[in-house]
Amino acid sequence: MAECGGEPEKQLWTYNASGLGEIMNKDGLSAQCLNVANCQADVIYDGCSPKQPFGCGNNEAFYYVPATNRIISKVSCR
Repeated sequence: MAECGGEPEKQLWTYNASGLGEIMNKDGLSAQCLNVANCQADVIYDGCSPKQPFGCGNNEAFYYVPATNRIISKVSCR
């Protein structure tokens, strides 16, 4: 994942703020979430809408695995 332009406040992410498994960055003006683009393999960041039903369901939802410090997309677990 490429950095968001170098601004330190845009490099801080929150996991599961709404309980839906999203990974969100909120700089006070707008919110951006990690998203599996087109329900395929590329991870991007885009405007948050984790409660919206999408074609593949959970493209903004992730599991966090503390033992390995990794995130896994819920899209891959359907």
